[in-house]
Amino acid sequence: MRGIVKKINPKNGYFAIEIERNLYSIFEMLSSNSIDIGDIITGQLQEWGEAILTNESKAETINGIIQNYDCTEQQLKQQLKF
Repeated sequence: MRGIVKKINPKNGYFAIEIERNLYSIFEMLSSNSIDIGDIITGQLQEWGEAILTNESKAETINGIIQNYDCTEQQLKQQLKF
């Protein structure tokens, strides 16, 4: 699956990946890679738990945890804790 980074909370390492129009996966980054809004991310974006994703924009691997998927904008605000 492929998505685009739309929102980032650098305080807790969470970011939202839009996987379909107005549906998002929430990923908690455990590695020290840099992620920017607009980056293209690929991998298992619709499965809870540990995941290794690829940042195609920067040709990097990202380790972390899918915290939630198929989220709406309202769920993002709650889970990303802005």
